[in-house]
Amino acid sequence: MERYKEAIIDLTKLLDIELNGKFALRYQEGAYYLIERFKEAINDLTKLLNIEPSTKFALRYRAEAYYLMEKYTESFNVNQCVDDTYELGYFYLHGINVGKDAYKTFAQFEKSANMGHAKGINCLGYCYLYGIEVENRASILYFRGHSD
Repeated sequence: MERYKEAIIDLTKLLDIELNGKFALRYQEGAYYLIERFKEAINDLTKLLNIEPSTKFALRYRAEAYYLMEKYTESFNVNQCVDDTYELGYFYLHGINVGKDAYKTFAQFEKSANMGHAKGINCLGYCYLYGIEVENRASILYFRGHSD
């Protein structure tokens, strides 16, 4: 544990010299994560994402850190990837780590469908078909619009 703290001190010094140092941010985040200082890890991962917005490593571990802090909704909202938007809708539909919520289910599936996510389109059609926050008659119109 002491070695991680020493590493954090050294990496902080490196970041004072090189503000946008991807190497230092990544390893400092790892040290914070291992000693369960998740807020600091999230801060470093956010800085890393500001430098490289689509870094899968940073997106994954930031979401996981929020999850470990039991901030389930934030674990998906911080990262507006299409897959995560779809997955959050799925979680709301089935009540996984969040309460079941038909309105939020529909909203997340609609958002992912609008971004072109195939499963999101399918699940939004499911919402229309079974009347989850919408009228049943609208399902045919939606599927016709996305039949290309």
